[in-house]
Amino acid sequence: MSIEAANLDVPTYTVAELLKRLDSLVNLIKSGFDLFVPEVTLGTQQGQLFTGYVSSFESGSITLVQEINRQLNPSVIVLNSGNIVSVAFDYDERVNELLDPKQPLPYSTDMGPLDFKRLLHEISEEIGKKIKSEIEIENTLDTKAETIPYLCNSLNLLKQSIFRIASDDLGKESLKESVSKIQLREADTVSFELADKTLIFNILATGQNLSLNVNDASEQISQLL
Repeated sequence: MSIEAANLDVPTYTVAELLKRLDSLVNLIKSGFDLFVPEVTLGTQQGQLFTGYVSSFESGSITLVQEINRQLNPSVIVLNSGNIVSVAFDYDERVNELLDPKQPLPYSTDMGPLDFKRLLHEISEEIGKKIKSEIEIENTLDTKAETIPYLCNSLNLLKQSIFRIASDDLGKESLKESVSKIQLREADTVSFELADKTLIFNILATGQNLSLNVNDASEQISQLL
């Protein structure tokens, strides 16, 4: 074993736990949360290996989508979940956060307004710790069951964008000097504004897709600082 592999803090997994965790991820994505399901290789009792992305667990069956050629329709394989004896995947911190059964998933399918307030507070603290300055995040949109996934996705995009800007001292200092509050506000288009040290994230109230990625969002915010 190499030194690098020996130093990896790989959790103790079981096949049953991993399959259950993948099932939870799929359910969150179907509920509207923006998460990714890592590519996995499932091994059967007969020694066959199938690589792809789990898209559903239904009645003891696993549906696996294989993106063999993105220009063509993907292949779909349905496996009996009771026949799976191994799960293989490329390990990194991002994947481990989603698959480690000892770590809570970032969202739950039954999140309510209070849960979202807690998440708002947690991310506010994370951002403040990152830029070494207190940041208040205010949500002015209605928090309803049908919009919570969208609001969570908006909040995560905001966090990842700010973390990208704060990847060096110059970015941290620019944020610290320019922003003391962040506000989620309803608007007709998705965009950012900066007024009186308040970074305003304009988002739609309808729960539509954000139409922004982290690169675009961080670029927009950077231009305001």
